[in-house]
Amino acid sequence: MTRPSKSSGALSFMHDDMSRLFSGHPLPMLACAAETGEILAANDAAKATYGYTAEEFAQLAFADLVQPAEDQLLHLTGAAQAHRNKQGDTLIVDVYSQEIPDLEPRVSVMTVQDASERYNVEQALRRQIAFAEQLFDNSPDAMVHLDADDCVVRCNGSFEELFGWKTE
Repeated sequence: MTRPSKSSGALSFMHDDMSRLFSGHPLPMLACAAETGEILAANDAAKATYGYTAEEFAQLAFADLVQPAEDQLLHLTGAAQAHRNKQGDTLIVDVYSQEIPDLEPRVSVMTVQDASERYNVEQALRRQIAFAEQLFDNSPDAMVHLDADDCVVRCNGSFEELFGWKTE
């Protein structure tokens, strides 16, 4: 294997089979210098997703795609990250990284998967849970929440007033 270098061709450090897999993969993939995050290559799916050309990607580091934390008004879970495309739109993505062995300097391949649908479902679920908790807490009817063993998990204010009992 040859040393990764932008001048020697974006995918020159990859075996032919790996290069074909990288280039033709349906998910966005980026090859980055492990030490600096410098983007060495981007597949067609990454170019379509982020809106950058190969030449523009070559001027970026992986960190340039990540939306700054202070700009994030999102509650992200798990591997989810907020990225920005060339147009400035926010993309919610999961990023998976694998270092290619036996290369010097080290190269990592990042696979990016759209997580916006999962994020939207999680947000909708959070809103529904908050709504259900408000209904429970503010109901004029005495309500108690039991677990699978019929032990009291919590009760609302009306239950406490009626029975003089509180969850601890």
